[in-house]
Amino acid sequence: MSISSFLFRLAIAFIIGIAASSFLMISWFLIVLAALSGLFILILDNHSILAVCLIGLSMGSAFLNYRIDQRLKQYDLWQAEEKVILLATVIDMPNNYPTGVRMLLKLDWPVSAKSPELKGNISVFGEYNLKDYKL
Repeated sequence: MSISSFLFRLAIAFIIGIAASSFLMISWFLIVLAALSGLFILILDNHSILAVCLIGLSMGSAFLNYRIDQRLKQYDLWQAEEKVILLATVIDMPNNYPTGVRMLLKLDWPVSAKSPELKGNISVFGEYNLKDYKL
């Protein structure tokens, strides 16, 4: 199997692994088992399409599970905070609604928080008055 064919099949299996994991929530045990099985088959037969598929599927599933774990960790950190003072940059134009304004902010760093690991983009909904701010 040529390198380009191997990488193409690996990329397709990676994308399918992400899709499958998003619907089925594949556990870490099954991901490791599939990766080790794929490596074992690849060692025995280096032209095996099954091995490439197993490795690609496990890599895609592992990628999605890792990203979900990181997002849940950030969510838990935000939920643990009672009061946070932030220094942030407005990413998008504020959207005006009858009940308030929604802004998308990029968090530069938390000024006052329990956890220094807070990061990411946040959406803020509230009221503000431009007269309160000096430009």
